[in-house]
Amino acid sequence: MKMYYQQYQLSERLFTPHILLIIGLCFQCGALFFEVFHLWLYSGDGQGIMAFDIFAKIFGTVSEVILTLLFMLIASGWTVTY
Repeated sequence: MKMYYQQYQLSERLFTPHILLIIGLCFQCGALFFEVFHLWLYSGDGQGIMAFDIFAKIFGTVSEVILTLLFMLIASGWTVTY
């Protein structure tokens, strides 16, 4: 993060797609956490926690939207510049 901040100070713009990728992966990890926890509880009591299942679906959808946006930006010419 320090390197990104130094680059931002030099050029006053941040064109690296790494930040979007990291955010998308964090949402995907959150979705996996909620889904695994819900299924673990579901295997024990047959009900689980429906809120965790809903959070898993929301986080997964947000992750897909962010990564799709990132791929579309890269395909349209948004490049990595240092």
